[in-house]
Amino acid sequence: MEPEKRIQQLVGKRIVQVFRDASDVYICCFPVHKELHLYSKEFRKAFKAFWYREFAEQLHDYQLNNIIGFLELAGYDNKLNYTFANRIYNDDKGQILYDLNCNTNECICIEKGEFYLAETDEPYFLRSGNFKNQVKPDFGYSEKPEKLLDFVRKHFCLGSDKKVKLLSIYIVACLTGMSFNKPLLVLKGEKGSSKSTTLRKLELIIDPKQSGLCSFPKSRDGLALRLANSFFTCFDNLSHLNQNDSDLLAISITGGSTSDRALYENTAERICNIHSIVAINCIGMVVRSADLLDRTLLIQLTRIPSNKIQTEESMWHSFNEDLPTILGCAFGALAQAMVIKSKPKTTERVRMADFHEFAIKAGIVLGISEDEVNELLFENQRELSVDAIYSNQAALCVIELMKDKEHYKASPTQCLSDLKHIAKKLGIDSYLLPKDAARLTSTLEKVKSELLKVYGISFRSTRKKNRTYIIENCNYQDS
Repeated sequence: MEPEKRIQQLVGKRIVQVFRDASDVYICCFPVHKELHLYSKEFRKAFKAFWYREFAEQLHDYQLNNIIGFLELAGYDNKLNYTFANRIYNDDKGQILYDLNCNTNECICIEKGEFYLAETDEPYFLRSGNFKNQVKPDFGYSEKPEKLLDFVRKHFCLGSDKKVKLLSIYIVACLTGMSFNKPLLVLKGEKGSSKSTTLRKLELIIDPKQSGLCSFPKSRDGLALRLANSFFTCFDNLSHLNQNDSDLLAISITGGSTSDRALYENTAERICNIHSIVAINCIGMVVRSADLLDRTLLIQLTRIPSNKIQTEESMWHSFNEDLPTILGCAFGALAQAMVIKSKPKTTERVRMADFHEFAIKAGIVLGISEDEVNELLFENQRELSVDAIYSNQAALCVIELMKDKEHYKASPTQCLSDLKHIAKKLGIDSYLLPKDAARLTSTLEKVKSELLKVYGISFRSTRKKNRTYIIENCNYQDS
């Protein structure tokens, strides 16, 4: 029988189905549980393998091209629109499905205070060629979620027990999928603090991939594509983050889209929906944008003592041996946190309020009180503010300027001159300060909320005939 007739029969029997996702991209589903972009290289390879298993015949490229044409027409006619998810699917009943194994259709189902292994033939998940199967969790630890803290303490080189608790809460929150927005995770530490290894371990827990860690894409389109095709997106060893990339990361964290011109079209627009959990590591703080800082979770790593350094083989053997148990604890914590209906008592929240609310529930399950979770999150915000200030030389000079003043009023030019005198006294090279008054305004605007939050120094710029700076020290006390 001709391939064209066979594909018609397969589509008619719903063995092969074609859907369109929210971005009007054609997705083909066929045994075993393959949801692939119709025009991807991965689809061509997987469909040829499926055809050979089904009919013991090898498809030639020209035959496959004809089949793709038919499938595109079928997808256009059937009007089947479907929402697919990368790794974790949230249904409208509050159930969470975690894609465990693409070869067996197995997934972890979390609902009603429990999690269990299930098989599904429904096309929930969109898998890229970078998808990697997850190990099965240890179900024996479902009732011992607090043990997650012990494993995080064992396998991650964290500076304090506070960071152990914060990272444990973050891991549990990531397993909820995209039901609410998660902060940008920044792993910061000096050389030898296992930043890359920590990121690899987190990726293996949350969303394992064939490729492992990747460097930051050079182009905006490359970054958007990476964020669109991954649930948990990790970038290794960042040394700089420009404003455009920072804005795109902020969009990805809260959910949004980018657009460009469709290939081979003059006016057609291609929309790329991006919503991802993002983690990076760095030596110095690379996040500068105030908008992104408010959506960031900072984890400081410490250098590994020489007497605790392990070989790669020994370290990974220990981690992989514990990985099923780590997953069992994390899924158990998530299942129990989902059934907590009581609202948090706190009236103050960080900017990512949904994450804050879930963090309190996860903390309770892990044995961390609501007050302590609040303290962890607000202390994290303070650390970020201090980092932002200390990476801004002009802000440091403003702090010194207002040490013995309650009120300061001057033109931008005069203020820049005063700051240069202070920089000289502090041993700061003047070239690190803004070159002119206009740039000084922009520099101080970026950190004014941090100056107020940490040091009680308010900054505003007024303009009638000429621009004037008004700086006030709210913490000033006249001795």
